[in-house]
Amino acid sequence: MRVTVVGGDVFCVRIDSDLLNRRTDYSRLAYTPVQPPTEIEPALHRFCGRFSRVATRPITVAGRKDCGL
Repeated sequence: MRVTVVGGDVFCVRIDSDLLNRRTDYSRLAYTPVQPPTEIEPALHRFCGRFSRVATRPITVAGRKDCGL
């Protein structure tokens, strides 16, 4: 799942691929918008505030069963 925080908003997208290294062929990736788990939103805002991360780079979160990944 890729997570992007913009201001107070959190956007998540599930990235599916049949490749071991998804960076080898971007055309074989499928992107599906998903709702972020509510328990991670406060942690993401704290992370961004603590490290002054402001729309510089998306955060990639490893797959989690409770996220449908």
